[in-house]
Amino acid sequence: MYPLKTKTPYNPDNLAATANIFTTMYLGNYVFWDYDEWSGSHPWVDIVPQIKHDNVFACLSWIVYFAGTSASNGNYIVLKHDWVLDPSDFNSTTTLYSSHLHLAELCVKTWDRISEWDIIGKSGNTGNSTWEHLHFQIDTATAPFHPYWPFTFKEAADAWLGFFDAVNKWLGIENARKYTINPLVYLDKVSSHKWTSNAPTINLAPISVPKTVPKPVISNKSKYFNDIKDNIEEIDYLYNAWVTKGYSDWTFRPESNITRSEILIMAYKFKKLEPTGNWVNFPDVLASDFAYPYISSASSRGYIKWYSDGNFCPNNPVTRAEAIAIILNIVIWKEKFSTTTTSNFQDVSSTDWYCRYTNFVSVNWLLDTIGKFYPNDNMKRKDLAVMLYNLRDRV
Repeated sequence: MYPLKTKTPYNPDNLAATANIFTTMYLGNYVFWDYDEWSGSHPWVDIVPQIKHDNVFACLSWIVYFAGTSASNGNYIVLKHDWVLDPSDFNSTTTLYSSHLHLAELCVKTWDRISEWDIIGKSGNTGNSTWEHLHFQIDTATAPFHPYWPFTFKEAADAWLGFFDAVNKWLGIENARKYTINPLVYLDKVSSHKWTSNAPTINLAPISVPKTVPKPVISNKSKYFNDIKDNIEEIDYLYNAWVTKGYSDWTFRPESNITRSEILIMAYKFKKLEPTGNWVNFPDVLASDFAYPYISSASSRGYIKWYSDGNFCPNNPVTRAEAIAIILNIVIWKEKFSTTTTSNFQDVSSTDWYCRYTNFVSVNWLLDTIGKFYPNDNMKRKDLAVMLYNLRDRV
């Protein structure tokens, strides 16, 4: 029912846990790491797509009220929804308007008739936007314009406030409450409410109908592992691609740290590389070990280094910074990553050796991480699965 597929629903009681998906909350503010609703006059929810230029769906049926472009909104679409459940009384119906901003592509035109789950556009970073996301809001029919905004620039200037400060100071909060609704909370309620529209049959003149797709069915159970609740598609992909079969007890252990030997084996199998090269021997790696050819080959090729005491320590965990460098060097090769003077993450300096790798991860949407990268944390097995899955078109 959401305009973008998300792995986790919008939960007003625990928004901090999904801040990498819903980066700005309904009636929230622009204060960094403040995830509370009703803390500002921001009348929409910002949603991060799962992949770059992801499909944007019509959340409810009826008609395209506007599809076009503006300097601030970028490519945007406003849908008019007649005969939908009244958010204040589910025994009644009303008209609502949903707005979708900053799109990379428009797939519908003004006055097209649309149905729920029709693709209407692709997520993007157009207009007044600094990163790819979907600005999504729902206005009431009484709102004076769509998408509705609760204050004017003059009102902000008269209060000696800039745009962001005005939101943080609740400027226009009463207007936002009056003319908008909590969009994803409303859609969740509609989804759980068994209701059949009593809309009258209306004969419309023939018009173009946007391309439709079947309603997505997202499995909540892995086909192969008995301990997977999240990242099912990515982890099952690794099984199907013969990258890993998990453990003998049919577990994947997604929260476990990936080890130095595991990351090499999985990367080589993902890239379909044979572990060949000049053999390098280590005191703590036996030639009979299953991982030996991968460790030796990767060391000779410069994909990973050994420790100052000459040991390889195959069972040691790998940090997130080390992990992405190893994976990207094996899959793409390090010569492809140019140096940079800026970082896309707050906790990564442009002078850090891994900055070019973290920037590549950010630009290419390889991991579900925004704002901070946590380079010194250990890489989890589930995160490695996500990264390899998102690199699948590179092999």
